[in-house]
Amino acid sequence: MCYRYKNGMPLANTSRTKIRQNGDVYTLVLDDVTDSDKGKITAEIKNALGTETCHCDFKVVCKFSYYVPWLFQSWVSFVCLF
Repeated sequence: MCYRYKNGMPLANTSRTKIRQNGDVYTLVLDDVTDSDKGKITAEIKNALGTETCHCDFKVVCKFSYYVPWLFQSWVSFVCLF
């Protein structure tokens, strides 16, 4: 069995959060990521031989660009870290 948690709370399939399995590989897919998605993600695998756990700190990074005609008629890019 594979269990997933975000900040210690169970993470379930929702319209934005999907957990996919392909054989022994589990993938967490987040659609329309927002700042509220950041946090500690934990995966816990259990079987008859025992339990393994791994963690990652999920950070939200956004990048956007827009055209600024009065600034050398060029595109300006920004990167945000939440």
